[in-house]
Amino acid sequence: ARIWDAATGKEMRRLEGHDDAVSAAAFSTDGRFIVTGSEDKTARIWEVPEILRAPAKRQVEIACQRLRQVNAPLAFSVTDVATFTVLRGIAEDKGNPGFLASPCN
Repeated sequence: ARIWDAATGKEMRRLEGHDDAVSAAAFSTDGRFIVTGSEDKTARIWEVPEILRAPAKRQVEIACQRLRQVNAPLAFSVTDVATFTVLRGIAEDKGNPGFLASPCN
């Protein structure tokens, strides 16, 4: 089964584990789980990661926390704003032309 972003049509997550085609899927009422049913006669329960359930601002916070844990920098090109709407309004990095100021500061 796959989770798609309805606005962009991009695949966000692939849920692997069934041995045959997935024939049904549903979200739990609280949005924390997805249940899938397959032609292999199994049902699986998948936890939806917090980052996929969170509002855009919280998604950035989660990403920044995870990047800090591995000492990775976060840099976005000014052209990324068209793809990642959460980046709208972030100023360009004055010391690094063509890139946005890090939202993790």
